Amino acid sequence: MNGDDPLRHWRKSLQWQLAGVSAHIEPGKALAGLTAEQAGLPVPGGLHSAHRLLHHLVYWQDLMLAPVAGVEVQWPKGPEDWASEMPPWAELCRRFTEGIARAHGLAQEADLARPIPAWGPEMTAGGALGAVIIHNSYHLGQLIDARRATGRWPPASASPQ
Repeated sequence: MNGDDPLRHWRKSLQWQLAGVSAHIEPGKALAGLTAEQAGLPVPGGLHSAHRLLHHLVYWQDLMLAPVAGVEVQWPKGPEDWASEMPPWAELCRRFTEGIARAHGLAQEADLARPIPAWGPEMTAGGALGAVIIHNSYHLGQLIDARRATGRWPPASASPQ
């Protein structure tokens, strides 16, 4: 790395992945042009609606980012979020976008090597940000599949992915 700071490269890599560079679609593009009504459309085959998927993303993104920021959380015992009441679509879109921005800031400022023992003996803040990236990538793919299945992908303002 020619004297470059490896930590700086790690931080930049996390930030790029959070933004969708080389990991998944840019998060905002996955939601672009989708109304609350369209997001709630039932998906053929019994798959989750875009609204339900975004609710799940926000639920876990908030939970996973809290310990990175030094906040203790009560980890759920099971998949309660799938059955819980969902906030309105616009609120979830806002919270998801704010969470990505918060994660971006944590990637820049947090002690990435700091242990997060509530996750297990080997988990660190950097590893938790990696988990957010992987989780978001997986479920953004599902959200796009839900949009395809309901005829809402690609959005008029974006090219197909």
